[in-house]
Amino acid sequence: MHGSIKDEIARLRADARHFRDLAAYQRGVVRELKARPIGRRDPVALLKAQDRVTEYVRSAQGCEAKIKEWRAQLGPAKGGA
Repeated sequence: MHGSIKDEIARLRADARHFRDLAAYQRGVVRELKARPIGRRDPVALLKAQDRVTEYVRSAQGCEAKIKEWRAQLGPAKGGA
């Protein structure tokens, strides 16, 4: 049972890292869209990019919350290293 929980925690950590990487990329897109001259800006693309950043951040936070929940089920860690 503990092995499957540990596997699930590892998968969730990888998912959270992936979502954070996607959010970082989208933040770069937002910066590029905001840096354009006024006449060349696309406000719809900017809003979509900002929404994707929010979505990715919330997904990563959800993964982190699930990890915390799974670790609570495992109980306190034994030993220290």
